Amino acid sequence: MRIQLFLIILLLSFSFLACQSTEQKGNTKEVTPPPLPNTPIKVAQEWVEAFYKDNFEKAVLLGTDNTRMMIDSVKLELIPGAQSIAFTIRDMQCETQGDSSFCAYIYEEEMEEFQEFVQLLRVNGQWLVDESWEEPSPEEIEMEELIREELQKIFEETESK
Repeated sequence: MRIQLFLIILLLSFSFLACQSTEQKGNTKEVTPPPLPNTPIKVAQEWVEAFYKDNFEKAVLLGTDNTRMMIDSVKLELIPGAQSIAFTIRDMQCETQGDSSFCAYIYEEEMEEFQEFVQLLRVNGQWLVDESWEEPSPEEIEMEELIREELQKIFEETESK
């Protein structure tokens, strides 16, 4: 009799635990990422902010395959441990025709400002930044290498102080 009672209690315990684990699985909410912005100006603003702050994960979400390849190339160019520079983005304006949009903005950093541009395409209903990486000329490559070497020296000198 004791064995039968033990087996019944054991069986009820397993049933109770099985019901609990099923309920817990049913109550688990999936975490969905926030929706992407979907107007040319909002996509451009968020992409530019993410890109210049080295938030490449977010920038990739807001870009086409061309943009993703460009970001991969940029990541290879970064100097490890380099500090990001404070900047401001202002006066963003977009011109849109059909599934293409061209946005211009002012990029400011340390008393300098530059007019910059970004191209967007509507892909399957979603606006995405479409930036591509153009192959630099041999002169540009040489100049970039010199600049990188000088920046690395400055960075190393700053680190040693």
